[in-house]
This record gives sequence, structure tokens and C-alpha cells, in this order.
Amino acid sequence: MGELLSRAYPALDWLSRRFPRAMESHGVGVPFVPDAAAHTRLTAGAGYGALPILFNAPMMILGGLGVATQGGVSPGVNVLWGEQAWAFSDEAITDLLSKGLWLDARAASILIERGFGRHIGIKPGRWLDRESALYALERFMHSHTGVRRGFNASVNLAPRLLTFEAVAGAETWTEIVDCMNRRLGAGLCVFNNAKGGRVAVTAYNLANNGIAYRNWYLGFQRQTLVHRLVGALAGRSVPVMAEGAPHALTIEQRLDADRAVVVINGWPDPIAAGSMRVNIPGAKRVRESVLIAPLRAPRRIPARTSRSGNGLAVMPGADMPYLGMWVLRAG
Repeated sequence: MGELLSRAYPALDWLSRRFPRAMESHGVGVPFVPDAAAHTRLTAGAGYGALPILFNAPMMILGGLGVATQGGVSPGVNVLWGEQAWAFSDEAITDLLSKGLWLDARAASILIERGFGRHIGIKPGRWLDRESALYALERFMHSHTGVRRGFNASVNLAPRLLTFEAVAGAETWTEIVDCMNRRLGAGLCVFNNAKGGRVAVTAYNLANNGIAYRNWYLGFQRQTLVHRLVGALAGRSVPVMAEGAPHALTIEQRLDADRAVVVINGWPDPIAAGSMRVNIPGAKRVRESVLIAPLRAPRRIPARTSRSGNGLAVMPGADMPYLGMWVLRAG
């Protein structure tokens, strides 16, 4: 153990000096109410397992897809999934609806029940259960997804789906079809509401007490879809996002003018030099690029930069091993 700690110390010491406690995370907001379980509605016969309300699913999904997140409400785009939609006050929901907001099917149905339906852009139908329904695929239907029209992604393992259609003025990005190629309804809708916000609703549940997200097949097409969706919802407050690599956990932290971006390779295969692109909105230059391999001292590596919108696209100039950490200082 002493040898292990000795080998890890240089990297840990470097990180402690580069990231003071006062730095704050920035990204897609994941709001959370500590006593959310006290507000949930249980069905008859529900066990204790239905009571805990977790908020790890958004961070697991977005983190795995390379999207930076933060705990609490973001001024740009936020995620509200599952039973947590019961826990927020009407004032808090109204505030979230005035920004970019991504709702899963359960959260959308709760907001409709609470009287916010006119602000989310869907006409709800009925719930379909896996054991009694034939839903099979989510079909990409809009150029805004960034994926070719007609591409199919599986929803076979989703425990439940909500059938719905977009209201007039809303965009249908994807649709749900069954195994006989029959359309069942919209899969993802995006709507500009009267409160000045932009709301997206998916037909499936993404936060079933932190379990259902494992049944949403994640691939490069869904990574592209989520990046495009987050960008569309965020307006001018687009978060840092990494593309071209799976499970590239992306973190942004700030303190005054100091801005740090960290990408951790959470996939057993290395990320090859130049294969991953980290988009940093608002950045003009990279002041520091450091790679930390497990149990190795930090070392500087090249960072290949190019202009991307109002910021920079940055690619690592060296391979990133499993659990390797790439730290960028942007200005």
C-alpha cells in the first residue's frame, strides 16, 4: 500500500494545487431536492425500493456521452427525470420551464398532472408496458438530430413507454415504431413555450430509481443526438462536450477567470491521439494541456486546437489510457 500511495502522490498533489475547493462545476444542470422521497406518489403495493429518489441517472448518461454536468440549476439547460418532478415547487418548475429543459416520459406526465402541460409541447396518449407491447425502435426523423433520417436505435429494453404526439409548433426529432414497423408515436419532441424556454420530452423513462438508464442503448448516434439536443436547449449557455469516444467523462470547473476542463477515459480501450474532440464554448486558447495516467506523474502533452463556433475544439496529442485524465486550462 505504501508503494501504491507513493506512486499516486505526484498526481494527487498536482491535482490538489490545480483545483482549489472554491472551484465550481459548470454544465447541464441536474436539480435535486433532498427530501424528494417525501413528495413522491406510490402505487398500491409498492415496496421500499420505490421510495428512494436518486439523481445519478442524468449524470451517468450525460457523463457517459461526454457532456459536462453540474449539481443544481443551470442558467442554460437542465434535466428533470422521473419522480423528482413531484418534489419541486410550482415556482421552481416555472423557473425550469423558462430555460432549456429535458424531461423524460415520467417527469412529463407528472408536470401534465400538475397543470404545466401547455408548456411542454406534447399531446399525451397511454403508457405501454414491455410485457404487453411490441415497441422496438426509435427512428431518427429530423436533421436536427445530426444522424441520418431513418436510422433506428433500439428501445427494446425500456420497461415502459409513453405514447404522445407533438403539439402544433413543436418539432418531432424521433418516433417510436414497433417490430412490425408500425408507428406508435413520437419519440423525442422539442417545443418553444410561452415562458421563453425550450423543452424536450422523450417517450421513455430515463430515471427509474437509477436503473432504467442501463437499458437505453448508448452509441455514437445517441451521443450525437444528445449533443445536438443539449446544444438546442442551451441557447447561449452551451456546456463543454466531448465527442468521438465512449464514456469520456467530461467536467468543467471555474473560479473567477480560471477555467479548467477535465476528461477521464472511462472505457478500457485507450483513446487514440486525435480521435476525440472536446468542444469548449467561449474559449480562445488553451493555456495548459496535461495528461495523468494511472499511478504516473502528470506530463504535458500537445493539444491540437481549431475554431468551433464561438469557442475551440481541442484534441489530445497523445493516447489516453484507461482511467487516464486529460486536464486543460482554457482562456
